[in-house]
Amino acid sequence: MRQLKSSGVSATLRHLYPRMLAVHTLPDEVGFPDERGQLVLPRLMRTSYSRMEPHGAYLVENGEHARVEVPERRAN
Repeated sequence: MRQLKSSGVSATLRHLYPRMLAVHTLPDEVGFPDERGQLVLPRLMRTSYSRMEPHGAYLVENGEHARVEVPERRAN
């Protein structure tokens, strides 16, 4: 709690609303320079369990911690 109180606005927002990207759908060009020499970054997605696919793998990070989430497959 002390760390959250002493953080700036952007760090607090990253903590409350972490960034998420789908690792299983990353294009091959992500992580390499484009024709202008700029690094191609992955697209972020809205952090919501309802947007996760059951067969996917997701990287979730808040600026301090990062983890890989793999949703469970559920039989319907």
